[in-house]
Amino acid sequence: MPTTGQVKGNILRLFTDSAGGTSYVEIDFQQEFNLSINGEDIDANYKGVNDWGERLVGTKSYQGTLTASITLSGGTKGLEEWFDDFVADTAFTWEVSSGVTGDLTFDGSARVQNLDINFPFNDVARYTVTFNGIGAINKGSAS
Repeated sequence: MPTTGQVKGNILRLFTDSAGGTSYVEIDFQQEFNLSINGEDIDANYKGVNDWGERLVGTKSYQGTLTASITLSGGTKGLEEWFDDFVADTAFTWEVSSGVTGDLTFDGSARVQNLDINFPFNDVARYTVTFNGIGAINKGSAS
């Protein structure tokens, strides 16, 4: 049964797959994920246009940012694998899902744009990976 009411952020998780969407794995020790979906418009003003101006629809894009704890052994996908994806310019598929049948999901393809690594004193070491979408983002339902 789908989740109802307000959704707690801790039930939604990021999954990735380097095999084209056939073998998703959960990202290890996720703390926060942000998905930004953007649209650009084109200034189409010209002499003689009224005071309100003209706009054309431009390109759409999306970007994901994940923060997770660093682990140095075991796991499925963490800092080391994100680093390898960045160095090799590897495209991957991703999905955000609660895993609950009928719940809303988002998925797409992307490449790593940025990888920040933070080793604070007396705190958990973390990394933040940012990826840019390739092509369209899709909306679906968990099955």
